[in-house]
Amino acid sequence: MAIKSIRARENQRKYQKEWQQRNRIRLNEKSRERLKNFQDNHGFSYTTHLTRKYKMEIFAFLLNRCTKCRILDKRLLQIHHVNGGGTKERNGLDYLTYYRKILRELQNGSKEYQLLCANCHILVDLEGYYL
Repeated sequence: MAIKSIRARENQRKYQKEWQQRNRIRLNEKSRERLKNFQDNHGFSYTTHLTRKYKMEIFAFLLNRCTKCRILDKRLLQIHHVNGGGTKERNGLDYLTYYRKILRELQNGSKEYQLLCANCHILVDLEGYYL
């Protein structure tokens, strides 16, 4: 019985792959249409939507407040790399990929990141001063 189900799954995957290859142009057109409709309805791209979503998930994971002064205004909060190297890490990555990477690391237990408000962040970065 199990061998039949494995063969059936393999045949289904093969069929799906062939179908997608035959219909690639139509699928790409539909995908572009969905993305355009999203942008028309929301006023920004789907990539922007995902970037904002990941950023808010990171903020929620880091408790939505500055680690030092406890300010809650999300407009002022910034992601700080505890051991430095944030610019080097961000170079070559778009924000969507960058935030996705940070979120994945936080979910895996990383302590490399913290939220700081703009004032605390500048003090930490420029002066090495911790409140």
